[in-house]
Amino acid sequence: MIHELKTWPGPFVACADGLKRFEIRRADRRYAIGDTLVLREWVPTPDDPTSEGIYPGSFGVFAVTYICEGGASRIPRDLVVMSITAIPIFAVPAKTNLGKRIKVLCAEALEKMDPEQRKQAHGRAAQLAVERPDEEPCDGCPSCKPAGGLGRPHLPPSRFEFN
Repeated sequence: MIHELKTWPGPFVACADGLKRFEIRRADRRYAIGDTLVLREWVPTPDDPTSEGIYPGSFGVFAVTYICEGGASRIPRDLVVMSITAIPIFAVPAKTNLGKRIKVLCAEALEKMDPEQRKQAHGRAAQLAVERPDEEPCDGCPSCKPAGGLGRPHLPPSRFEFN
């Protein structure tokens, strides 16, 4: 099962950098070993942290490898602690549900980039096409279709690629 979760900037960056390899969440859904977590960076509105907030566009994909449920080891019953490991987004087949969701998130991230970041993202996508020619490209985000359907996920070269 895929769980898409908003994540505050500090913990998000720690996960993206590989420093934080666990996720503590309310036990309000059925998490299981083998599930996929799509962690989306989320910035709360300063005046009201419970409001809608803003998604800057960064995200990471993680596999749940171990679960410690609430009630064990003094963990409150309404919480769950999950051990997670990063999944390289470029290794996810484009036609799977997760692959389709990644395409949407990449397109959203691309829309939020300034022109220089967008240029870097397209350059990285072209580099990946050379490095990994056997990968099936996505059908093309709106910005790729005019460019001949390069169609690779577009994130600027950064820690969010999990290579």
